[in-house]
Amino acid sequence: MMDMNPKNLEMLIQSAVNQSCLEPEQIPDLDLYIDQILMLFEDKLGDTRRREKDKIVTKSMVNNYSKERMIRPMKGKKYTREQVLQILMICSLKNMLSIGDIKQVMTILMENGIEAKGLEEIFSTNRVNQQKVKESISHILSALQDSYTDEMDTVEVVSLILGLASISGYCKRISEALIDNFFAAEEKTKGGK
Repeated sequence: MMDMNPKNLEMLIQSAVNQSCLEPEQIPDLDLYIDQILMLFEDKLGDTRRREKDKIVTKSMVNNYSKERMIRPMKGKKYTREQVLQILMICSLKNMLSIGDIKQVMTILMENGIEAKGLEEIFSTNRVNQQKVKESISHILSALQDSYTDEMDTVEVVSLILGLASISGYCKRISEALIDNFFAAEEKTKGGK
């Protein structure tokens, strides 16, 4: 086991929060074949994988998203910029939310006519939010570190993991509550027409 001291912990934090991302402006304006999308995602998001063998997105995943109507239907064999942005959004959400929750979000976006420009706006706002979260993580971990020794033992490391998992759980439950309250209310309104 690696020694866990403040310097090593800071390196782990920086590595985790400074991983590369795929920005909307990096997605070409021309339509792409599925293999081009897979290469783009692997190239730009490859370092976000936990293990080398993990896949960011696969052909079957994209086919399933399409079958479940989580992305707009294809015309021909190529995907539009909007569909690529939709796939990117799904990939961003799938580590935290259920496919059912993601489908609910994606369906509402499409029903509300949110196309490529609107998706780009969402990602732009998200970029600002991510920066704020990254800054907050340092503050949170600094506060948590006060509870630990300079050379953390197994009990302290597991305790820190549990604390971080709790934060993740809070964020997940808040996201689910937003989906339940905002999108469920919108569904009720549509059903009541």
